[in-house]
Amino acid sequence: MKKPIVFFIFLISFASCKKKEYNCFCGTTMLYSQNYGGGQTYFVSNNKPMTEKMTEKQGKSVCDQEAENISDVYKSSWLSYGNSLNDISITTNCTLE
Repeated sequence: MKKPIVFFIFLISFASCKKKEYNCFCGTTMLYSQNYGGGQTYFVSNNKPMTEKMTEKQGKSVCDQEAENISDVYKSSWLSYGNSLNDISITTNCTLE
């Protein structure tokens, strides 16, 4: 009976030491169609610190969601000026640090 309990305690302590605080570092690229002169613009977002400790897998998931949120904000802004998403490609990538 003692061995499973000791193993369980070891497993919990091992899993908790794998958790740490991460940051998301994000960048957004906007590629314009020829209707808007072509070219591209690159925006760098500030690091977004995560306020709670998490595993690397959880951190990547948070960064992926952050990338989607940032892209949505840029797309909404672009559309609010009466533009079409056919005239632009907006891509945001976030890396876990």
